[in-house]
Amino acid sequence: MKVEGTTVTDKEKQVLSILRDKNYSSVRILKSNGEINIIEGVEKICEKKKIIALLNEHNYQNIEIIQSDKKIVHINRTVRVKVKAKNR
Repeated sequence: MKVEGTTVTDKEKQVLSILRDKNYSSVRILKSNGEINIIEGVEKICEKKKIIALLNEHNYQNIEIIQSDKKIVHINRTVRVKVKAKNR
């Protein structure tokens, strides 16, 4: 894949993949020494799941539960992914 004469790296492809995923409402990219290091994606969980099941889905995440009148209104989850270049 080419963008303005440069090749897209494996790390950039991972970012594009998450950007195109419709489950995420926002994406944040963290860099270290000019290189993509971590991708954070916020997704709204619409389906009713047990909290334990949500915790087991990802290794690094923050879960926000919004409750109103003793009922869960919605759940937001921020997932952190450490980006690694694939071996060729």
